[in-house]
Amino acid sequence: MDLVLLAALPILLTEYGFRSRARIIEGLVAKWRLRRTLIRLAIWFLVLLAIGLRPLGFVLAGLGMGLGELSAVALRRKMRIDIEKGRPHGLPHTHLIPFVIGIVFFATTLLIRQTTPAEFSLETVKLGSLAPLIVFSITALWGWATMVTVSVVDLVRPDQVREEPNRVGAGEVIGVLERLVAFVLVASGALTAVGFVMAAKAAARFPLFKEKAFAEYFLIGTLTSVGLALLLGLLLLARL
Repeated sequence: MDLVLLAALPILLTEYGFRSRARIIEGLVAKWRLRRTLIRLAIWFLVLLAIGLRPLGFVLAGLGMGLGELSAVALRRKMRIDIEKGRPHGLPHTHLIPFVIGIVFFATTLLIRQTTPAEFSLETVKLGSLAPLIVFSITALWGWATMVTVSVVDLVRPDQVREEPNRVGAGEVIGVLERLVAFVLVASGALTAVGFVMAAKAAARFPLFKEKAFAEYFLIGTLTSVGLALLLGLLLLARL
């Protein structure tokens, strides 16, 4: 799992980052930018230093960098196709491309371990600590989770999604905050307290629940958003 997250992190950080959904879409459909590739290269260089300047380290860093660039190209291309088909936020599975690349990276490293001498095996690689998982979780729960949530809602309530302003609104900020708070609560073992976060959000929109369309829109978005935070929080809790 660590290797999957490690491979996905550079893409989530450079293509989604800590931006609004409008800025993310703008970046995904823009032309290739050298700065993003250099940031990904810097991340893999840090990984190389962390696991040691050994042959295996260079193999893993090179493999991760190559797959990462492939992921960036595939993500941008798929986003353009989705937009042309009337899905301005992309389809949910489009935003899973970095994780598909991560799984390929993980599978390839397993193959390396099985087909190389012991001194060149992954058993010598120590990623260590919870810091990479925490950094990954915070990064994922910001821009990437926003896009996934909106793309899921857009499948069933496209009109309501497109009625929202194309700037950073209160709903988008609340979504980021609820995910981060839920993640911290779950990671600290206070799983039941997540219900209070959802209740507080629902209380602010309670008058609008008389409309069935809005109630469904709200529920789908909240469950997707909080669900992502719960998943990552439970993953971190399991590692503690």
